[in-house]
Amino acid sequence: MKREAFMCLLAPENPYPIYALPPLVRNAIIETQKNTQAPLAMVATSALTAISIACQNQIDVCRPGNLHGPVNLYSLILADSGERKTTVDKVFMKAFYLRDEALADEYAKLVENYSTEKEIWEQKQKALESKFHKEIRAGKDYKATESELETHLNKPPVPPQIRRTIFNETTIEGMLKYYSDSNRSFALVSSEGGVIFDSRAMSKLGIINTLWDGGSLFIDRKSSPGINLKEPRLTISVMIQPDVYHKGFCTRKKEIVKTSGHHARFLMCQPTSTQGTRIMINELIDESLAMSGERRCLHFSPQAARIWTDYYNDVESKLGGLGPLRHCREYAAKNAEYMARLAGLIYHSSGEEGEISPYTAEMARELAIWYGNEYVRLSNPLTFDNSALTVPVRLIPEELELFNWIKSYCIEKGILCMKKNDILQRGPNRFRKKDKINWLLDLLYEQNRVVPVIEGKTLCVAPNFDL
Repeated sequence: MKREAFMCLLAPENPYPIYALPPLVRNAIIETQKNTQAPLAMVATSALTAISIACQNQIDVCRPGNLHGPVNLYSLILADSGERKTTVDKVFMKAFYLRDEALADEYAKLVENYSTEKEIWEQKQKALESKFHKEIRAGKDYKATESELETHLNKPPVPPQIRRTIFNETTIEGMLKYYSDSNRSFALVSSEGGVIFDSRAMSKLGIINTLWDGGSLFIDRKSSPGINLKEPRLTISVMIQPDVYHKGFCTRKKEIVKTSGHHARFLMCQPTSTQGTRIMINELIDESLAMSGERRCLHFSPQAARIWTDYYNDVESKLGGLGPLRHCREYAAKNAEYMARLAGLIYHSSGEEGEISPYTAEMARELAIWYGNEYVRLSNPLTFDNSALTVPVRLIPEELELFNWIKSYCIEKGILCMKKNDILQRGPNRFRKKDKINWLLDLLYEQNRVVPVIEGKTLCVAPNFDL
């Protein structure tokens, strides 16, 4: 069985692969989309951002070939004013903002205690120094006092370290000054991305690229000691109006962005205009705050590793010569790594155990393909033979894939059923044959995954949204 890996131009009807996400996350996305009426892709990308922030300090993922890397995501959502960007941001980021507020309150109390301890320590220092000087002047034995003073000076009160995760408008240096062994996970989030793109934060593209790669950093500062950061983690989530994005950041820094591979590190989307995870997210935040040692590295099972390797090879084969991805090599080269990161996030947020399963790998691939399509569509639309772009054999049955597509389409459009003819016209290309569709629908009828519905004289198909 084959599937298009990257299409140059996506039809507006192409639904977001909501089925590729864990049930708890999927249900929360659907609920939020219904409540806010925001585009599904925007809501889902915001949910993935929240999962990235919650998980990035706990886990890494090991791709086949012993390629060890982080799971943090960078995302860029292009959407016009009125698409509920701020509302969606508040839904998924609320837990983090509340936790940052609680940590700020805790820090204020610790500062009070520290001030008191420091005052007492300084007074004791003065008393010991006075006693020490008197003993020297009097010719007395001062060794005991000297030892006591030395011990005292070596144990000053330790100032509390402020802990914070979410930043909106800041410099990279300003954000990373919060780094410590117990605070090495950060997020740069803006529902009005013009704020971030116009700030000094984005003037440090090299640092931002290194943080995506998961590397360590030393940041030199003129007025104070430099900062040595060991493998910090950063999630970036930017929602911005398309005209602000194209006229502003991209126009001014287009060449730098292209050559540095900056945008190649982002999951991008521009959704068609449309004008229950809180407990899970809170648990992950608690686990993240408790992390100060080595992150757990997730490994693919042998079968899942084959899925990743085949996908990687498929994408790589299209980068050179006259390959259909030759104009976006900087992104396509990282797409398979994003598949691995997404697999790690799906695994950890859904409470899986053992190795990353083949099913999780396939769902991550669905998401990587969708975001890859969006990048090509938004960045450099091409014309090429779609039939040449395939991914290896799928492990999930064809009828389940069709069911997932039908359900995603109905959720995206806010409808309870869809015309059978629309499946033939808009569904996955290899299913656009009447005999094939009839056979697959018969299987789905037997499994009670879909039911036939007659509207007037038109045959429609209604998916079971509970599955």
